[in-house]
Amino acid sequence: MRLLVAGAGAMSDPRYQDVGTIEVRLSEELAELIQVVQKAQRWGWAGVNPDDRKTKLERAIEEMGDVVARWNELARREGLPGLLFYQQPCAQKVDSATLFGRKVE
Repeated sequence: MRLLVAGAGAMSDPRYQDVGTIEVRLSEELAELIQVVQKAQRWGWAGVNPDDRKTKLERAIEEMGDVVARWNELARREGLPGLLFYQQPCAQKVDSATLFGRKVE
């Protein structure tokens, strides 16, 4: 397993990286993850976003990293447990991905 650096370079415009409270930024990242999951339900995990050519699975992994990064900011401030986000290496393209032992369409 390799450690995925959560949230590294994830913000599309760094001017907005620290806008709002950490709770608001965490909520926004959670909403983005939810949106990707909902789109994957409609278009499949292998569905490609025409804007950035990333699959829904790749986007979900990125958004999960962003959620973990924002959680860790909140955890540092509040003295809560932090999280590590691990991504297992993928031996193949996402066309026939497997998550938790199940094939993902």
